[in-house]
Amino acid sequence: MKTAVCLVVRDEAVEIPYWVAWQRYVGFDTVIIYDDQSIDGTSSVVASLSSAYDVRLTNVCPNKDYHATRQVQIYNDALLRFGSEFDWIAFLDADEYLDLYGKPLADFLESFPNADCIAFAWSCYSTDGHISRPPGAPVLSYTKHGNSNAFWNRHTKVIVRPNKVSRPMVQVHNAFVEGETIDAAGRPIHWSNEHGGFLAEGPDWLGGRVIHLQSRSLEHYVKRDYQLEELRRNSGDPIHEVTRNGEYSTEITRLPLFVADSYLNVMATQSEAQARIIETILFGLPEGLDTSLSHLLQRRPSALFVSSKTPHEHEVSQGWISSHASTPNCIWSAFEQSEPYSIVKIVDHFGRVLGSQIHRVAAQSAPTNLMQEGQEGTELFGLLLSGSPRIYLFAGDFRRIAISADPRISPILAYETWSNPNGTFSLGHPRTERLLGVTPDGEVMANKKRAREWEQFSIHPVGGEVVRKLLNVDIPELANYLRSATTISAIRRLSTGRRVPASIVPAAFCALEPCERRALEILLQGVLGEHLY
Repeated sequence: MKTAVCLVVRDEAVEIPYWVAWQRYVGFDTVIIYDDQSIDGTSSVVASLSSAYDVRLTNVCPNKDYHATRQVQIYNDALLRFGSEFDWIAFLDADEYLDLYGKPLADFLESFPNADCIAFAWSCYSTDGHISRPPGAPVLSYTKHGNSNAFWNRHTKVIVRPNKVSRPMVQVHNAFVEGETIDAAGRPIHWSNEHGGFLAEGPDWLGGRVIHLQSRSLEHYVKRDYQLEELRRNSGDPIHEVTRNGEYSTEITRLPLFVADSYLNVMATQSEAQARIIETILFGLPEGLDTSLSHLLQRRPSALFVSSKTPHEHEVSQGWISSHASTPNCIWSAFEQSEPYSIVKIVDHFGRVLGSQIHRVAAQSAPTNLMQEGQEGTELFGLLLSGSPRIYLFAGDFRRIAISADPRISPILAYETWSNPNGTFSLGHPRTERLLGVTPDGEVMANKKRAREWEQFSIHPVGGEVVRKLLNVDIPELANYLRSATTISAIRRLSTGRRVPASIVPAAFCALEPCERRALEILLQGVLGEHLY
């Protein structure tokens, strides 16, 4: 059995990697994407995903017809162009995630050998209170949706046997087939009209559903409003209704942990493949282009203002002052080491060691011996390079780690170190500049703008031999790569002889000068997404 999912997309460069990875997690063999005149680099991002999976990209010619009309035409083209190759083709949007509750797609479809079309009801999600776009995978960021009585939850999206489609599609929510159309539980469908696509009654979502992130955050809503068709600027349109009506926030559903974990493992594999593509892109650039662009983007010299570190008492008591220094600092001088690198443990303000629990960083109870925790695969380490203001965090088993509000999906995360007057240091995300903090209950998150007590850490060196027994990577080789990859040109040279995983490459970008980082983002045309860097 071969399956595919078809998407018509516009300007979703940030979200598309998450969407494609979800389709692979669900079990689709192929992702068919029609890029409808994106201007944000969506096509480049889609192309970078094709090395990991079978992702087919078609660009749509400029067209001023109503977008739903174009979408139906594209769906019919996909049926003609790819129909003979696949047993099933689904039709979804970039804000729609097919949820089979962890059941593999192939097993699900084999349960309905006599069906020609399966319709999945929408489960429309609200903004969840998000004003700005939350970082990371959208399907993991939203939990609130309407119940079965909510009107727009009666819309459907379908998966069909292309060789059983009896006539061209006329709308995006249903297809005409020769045989039976059923719902996700295998029951006959009762439509509210002759064309289908809208259920006569509210769904119960047995068997499966479509998680429809109709508006996502208010930031998404405003962005979408800019491109919205005039005929959809009415209060009854679902995009407005779901965003503004509290009826779509009455239910809370979180994806099971095993689903989220399996999905993020797919994201990790995909991210490594993208890192390899990024290296290929950089290696193929004309000699000197990156240097010339970096020079153009370099900040011109000017007078420098350094803020006072003698604040007023009320500024301290109100939490207006950050304790960390004005620029990242090398913490190498905190201890003496004969080697050019050191492995450390990170201890929070409450005296707890940071560890990785089910691949998510959290504060653990302070061990009696930092060298012998007895929890292989859950220990978290930091790699320090001599003279560098960065620390590279990784888990003992070198599998992916995740930190709340840090969307990077990688086995190693680079953070800038900022010194504090009391001898501790703070950790800053190299792109967002947000600081890492730990709450009293052990939650670790990278969303703080200022360093206070909860954003202060100390380090404890550990023996290199102990670490090497735990890791699936050569630490000296890793340290050597990160120490050498200090410019785009250097990263290009190192790509041919790299002996560390490709997933390490984005961490090296954090050592680039700001002008080189900006040049890199331009040269990669959106491929370097938040999940990588």
